[in-house]
Amino acid sequence: MDLILGQFADDNIDRLDNNELDILEALMAIDDRDLVQWVTNEVPVPSEYDTEIFRQVCAYRQSDQ
Repeated sequence: MDLILGQFADDNIDRLDNNELDILEALMAIDDRDLVQWVTNEVPVPSEYDTEIFRQVCAYRQSDQ
């Protein structure tokens, strides 16, 4: 998952504001196993992480496949 988050950050960092960067940083601190389950819809995303940035990461992942 770090590859996806890292690539997303590399490709989008220049357009993210400070709040969005904070959200992305919080996502990077989540256990990879949890993130993978959220991104693949195996388990629901907890509401505190179901943000626009998370949805952008998911869309980015899907467009990269």
